[in-house]
Amino acid sequence: MRVHLANTRALGIRHCDSDYFHQPDEINLWIPLVEKVWGSNSLYCESSPGKGDFAPMEAGRGEFVAFYGNKAVHYTVPNTTHVTRVSLDLRVIPRPLFVPAWLSPKGSVPFQLGQYYTSTDTVVKRDQ
Repeated sequence: MRVHLANTRALGIRHCDSDYFHQPDEINLWIPLVEKVWGSNSLYCESSPGKGDFAPMEAGRGEFVAFYGNKAVHYTVPNTTHVTRVSLDLRVIPRPLFVPAWLSPKGSVPFQLGQYYTSTDTVVKRDQ
C-alpha cells in the first residue's frame, strides 16, 4: 500500500522494476483507493518500454491499471494537489512463467514463493 500525501515531495525515483531484479514476466497492477487519481497525485509511466512518453495514469475507485513496470519506467512527482493518493501496488506473474530459482545479475534475490510472492494455488489450498 502506498500513500502520497497532498502537497508533499515525490516518492522514490524514476525506475523500472528490473532495476531491482524483479522477474521479467512480472506485471504491475496499480489500484487507487481514493475517488480519483490524476496529475501530480498519480503515478507517471511511459506507455511502453523505451517510448519515453510519460504521462500520469488516471483512474478512480473500483478501477485498476495494468502495466509492464518491469521494463516501463515509472515514477511520481511532487503531489501539488489537495488529494492524498492511497493505492495498492500488486505484482503478478502467470504461474507457468514463474521461475522458482530466479537469479539476478547480483545473485539470488528474495522474490520467491512464500517470501515476496504468494501463489493463488497455495491460498486456495489453505482455504479448503
